[in-house]
Amino acid sequence: MKLTTKFVSGVFSFAILLLAIQTNVYGKNQKVVPFFTAEEAYRQGMAAFRGGSMELAIPALNYASDSGYRYADLPLARIYQEGIGIPRDDEKAYYHYKQYAYKFAAVSSDHHLAADVANAFVALGLYQLKGIPESTVRKDPRLAFKHFKHAAANLKDPVAGFQLARMYQKGEGTSKNLRMAARWFNFSYKKNHTESQAILGNLFWRGIGVPRNRAIGLALLKIANENARDTSCPGYSGGSQRWIEKAFQNLNSAADPNTSDSADQYFTKLYRPCDRSNELPSINGILIKNTPDQGSDPGLNRDRLQETDRPQIANPDRGRSNTGFGFTNNR
Repeated sequence: MKLTTKFVSGVFSFAILLLAIQTNVYGKNQKVVPFFTAEEAYRQGMAAFRGGSMELAIPALNYASDSGYRYADLPLARIYQEGIGIPRDDEKAYYHYKQYAYKFAAVSSDHHLAADVANAFVALGLYQLKGIPESTVRKDPRLAFKHFKHAAANLKDPVAGFQLARMYQKGEGTSKNLRMAARWFNFSYKKNHTESQAILGNLFWRGIGVPRNRAIGLALLKIANENARDTSCPGYSGGSQRWIEKAFQNLNSAADPNTSDSADQYFTKLYRPCDRSNELPSINGILIKNTPDQGSDPGLNRDRLQETDRPQIANPDRGRSNTGFGFTNNR
């Protein structure tokens, strides 16, 4: 029976990894573990991560990232952001999200990495809206706007579209534009983003940025109320369920019988269970025809992020540890 070189090298490296970690990876005696390739380190790191062995996963993934294997940056970003097996570190999470997002920024919306890349850009944008205390990541709404716009316009991501709409609505990072806000809420509504459906319903009810139509508004809030219980909907949040349910009840109780009947008819035509693969239908002649993804905003072309837009953030791991993994053992 012949053993391939790749198999032998993989077994050998994993054995070295097990032997070299004589103390917990968070201790002071952490050793450098060699790998034959960055890809091999990534695969072993992911296997350890899936198995819950964070003391093996983090050094391997950091080795892959430090070697330029950008696939490792997304799991590392999530590990640091959520504090999985280690103390939470948002500055490190930001760094790894940035590495991953900019490496794969040019993928198209139908690429198999599109959702992950969009998530990375959204994470960057959310960090930039507030900044990270006691770090090099400063509050930068304009850069957040660019990151949300890239993920929404180029990667067709509904969560990014929602964040972009909120920025237009508040005039944060861009000029206040209620019509553009409504267009982006509409973009995300069609992709079954629950909060976008609720807010767009409120805009139609009040006639803000869109023609006033209470039946449409009530129907959209009814859709949002149905979807608010569905954890598979884009951008699901348990906290959203409570305010959406209350908003629907308020509008439903304020609607006259004719409005309620019309809203029920619209609901029947529009409602679909959450499914990212199918967009919700528009209502001819009423819902916004000129949506941003159809070119209504001259600024929403497929230009890629320029180097000048990219913050020069030093790897926060470097200089803190001599492990070679970019992992600090001094925290």
